[in-house]
Amino acid sequence: GHHGGFVNNVGRINGNLNLSRSLGDLKYKQLTHLPREDQIITAEPDITVTQLQPDDHFFILACDGVWDCLTNEQACDFVTERLNAGKDAATITNELLHFCLADDTGKSQGIGCDNMTFLLVLFK
Repeated sequence: GHHGGFVNNVGRINGNLNLSRSLGDLKYKQLTHLPREDQIITAEPDITVTQLQPDDHFFILACDGVWDCLTNEQACDFVTERLNAGKDAATITNELLHFCLADDTGKSQGIGCDNMTFLLVLFK
């Protein structure tokens, strides 16, 4: 349905916000005639159930600050290479976040300058 906002051609809500789920960002939740799950953005999650396969070794949850720097495949390759080298999840997470940080914030056009959250869950 219509939720009172728009998504532009680069995937930003109302031309600004790069997410559709949020606990905060109250200015996007001002439509009093709509229930909370129908606001421009919501905290109501999309839930997907996936059957793990034998070759699934980890799960990544990250914010746009990371995904602006790496594709899904690049992130998975980064993690896999380090797991194969015997590194633990904390070390891999630290290395990935440092890898994503801009070397020169003046020349990066904002890539690597955003806040970054990266959660790596290893399957046994």
